[in-house]
Amino acid sequence: MSVAEHAERILTAWCAADTGQLHREVEDALDCDNSSARCYLEREERELLHSVANRLRGSVAPAQGGVSRSSGAGLALLRHLMNRSRVN
Repeated sequence: MSVAEHAERILTAWCAADTGQLHREVEDALDCDNSSARCYLEREERELLHSVANRLRGSVAPAQGGVSRSSGAGLALLRHLMNRSRVN
């Protein structure tokens, strides 16, 4: 699965406040194999995805209300990854 697809799936689960799906999508993103990256940029995007997913793993669940500053930044980075990968 591409970085953009992982990012989109995490964002969709977050927006739906589906904590079970969010957990599954975050874990899937963390299982994303960096060695399958075809170029340096894709490897960097995968590392960023992994970092954001790892941060979201321990964040406040969306159903509990509120978004922490770090979660908000992570969600913005996921939107960037989703949109950036669609352009390329």
